[in-house]
Amino acid sequence: METKLVKAIELRKSGHLRESNEMLTHLVVEYPDDASIHYQCAWSYDLLGEERKAVFFYERAIELGLSSDELEDALLG
Repeated sequence: METKLVKAIELRKSGHLRESNEMLTHLVVEYPDDASIHYQCAWSYDLLGEERKAVFFYERAIELGLSSDELEDALLG
């Protein structure tokens, strides 16, 4: 899981937003109880301009429990 998440983040950083989002949506299915993956997925939807889709993933990430840094960003998102 960790290597897939790192790859998805690297794709986002290099401007491959759609590919990153696709990887993250698959990871959410594979790891439905991972708060960080939900947070990263929400962030990816935000970057694609799909804020309405992002809301579910931000809310789920918050419910599952995030680190303090991620929680602060998720609440802003």
